[in-house]
Amino acid sequence: MFVTAYGREIGRKPHNRIFAKILCPACHGTRWISLTHAKEAKTPKCRVCTGKGYFKGVPRRRINGHGYVILEAHGKTIMEHRSIIEQHLGRALQRSEVVHHINGRKTDNRLENLVVLSIEDHQNLHKEQAEQIRLLLWRIKQLEEKLAAPGLEVKRCPPDQTVK
Repeated sequence: MFVTAYGREIGRKPHNRIFAKILCPACHGTRWISLTHAKEAKTPKCRVCTGKGYFKGVPRRRINGHGYVILEAHGKTIMEHRSIIEQHLGRALQRSEVVHHINGRKTDNRLENLVVLSIEDHQNLHKEQAEQIRLLLWRIKQLEEKLAAPGLEVKRCPPDQTVK
């Protein structure tokens, strides 16, 4: 069973023709098709998935304001790292699942750099990392104070030179 509507109700021409809303089996997006042409349709896929649409079968890729790679197609926006994990798992992610970038680079969406965590586990992981950073900064400060002790002459090298 599918939804039908007149063209005037959905902003399509001709206004007096009946259209049916069908589901694309490839991307699960919906599209309107004229019932008079429904039998003639060679594929149930939408224009984007068949390569005849604006995106030529490939979604547009860009980086959002938070630094994540997003894909835009079918009027929808999805995060690339979530899409990659969903394809790998063969199922949609739950709302309670988070995809974590192991190396911290939000644009590195290689499968080996992605791991699925619960929201709670993800928050705990970031708390642990923040604590490790805090301890390392404290240790660096201690070592710098020790090096700056009176009577010690410290020669600092530029980062690109090695000490011999």
